[in-house]
Amino acid sequence: MIDRYVETVRALRTVNQFNRFHLELEGVLGPAEFADLADRILAFDPPLPDAGLHWARALRELLARSGRAPQAMPGYAIAPMAHFYRSGNAALPRESRTLVVCFTDAPMRMMMPLPLFLQHCPSTAHDYLVLRDPRRAWFLDGIDGLGGDVPGIAASLDRLASPRAYRRAVTLGVSAGGLAAWWTAIALGFARAVSVGGTLPESIIGIPAAGGRSTAGFDDLVQARGGALPELVYVYGEDHGHDREKAALAAARVPATLVAVPSVGRHNVFYDTFLRGELAPLLERLIS
Repeated sequence: MIDRYVETVRALRTVNQFNRFHLELEGVLGPAEFADLADRILAFDPPLPDAGLHWARALRELLARSGRAPQAMPGYAIAPMAHFYRSGNAALPRESRTLVVCFTDAPMRMMMPLPLFLQHCPSTAHDYLVLRDPRRAWFLDGIDGLGGDVPGIAASLDRLASPRAYRRAVTLGVSAGGLAAWWTAIALGFARAVSVGGTLPESIIGIPAAGGRSTAGFDDLVQARGGALPELVYVYGEDHGHDREKAALAAARVPATLVAVPSVGRHNVFYDTFLRGELAPLLERLIS
């Protein structure tokens, strides 16, 4: 990994180029994989460019705030924008583990760099499949290799990730990924679907950026399922007015459990709880 990193950064010339490359790495590396790369960057001789040193040092320091060694969660791609991360306890069979399908926000993050997010996730009996939408279209246009819309994504996940082989399967979507998380869990009959400050159909319909895209399939699916729905959870910062309003709309649309995170006044619930040392217990509550 360090060889590829060195070869790439030696060809970069601008701050934007460095930022794009680092954001790409932040979107796919697991905690232990990132920590190893960061340590090698910081120790490399001759020293690498300052942009790389600053990135490695800053994220390494954030990772260390968890108070535990970087979690070994080796990952691999099942599609260009879909990466699977195996639980640290590889000896546990799937029927004893939980699958967590994650839908990222518009910047293709789980409200923070992926190594930092996974570092605070339960891992001994959990596997994670992280989906990213480079079109920034709420996953309504699908993602390459996994279908052309949300039902197509769900059908591909059912085939490629074998969620029914797991003890339990849940979805977790943040911001722009929230609606797709609920939609997919309903389509596949998962146990729980969690939306963190997530987009609702009301947030999409009629706005210019939607480009005529429709969310009608979500309402049709909810109606078709009747009362046979997963546990639908909507998480929001207690002091964030817009997300509080969205939570009320969500509860009016479907039978949702609302989770107000105290003393959070920003949309980014995960990063604020991380800064307070409360992210790990929050994720344990939402996922397990």
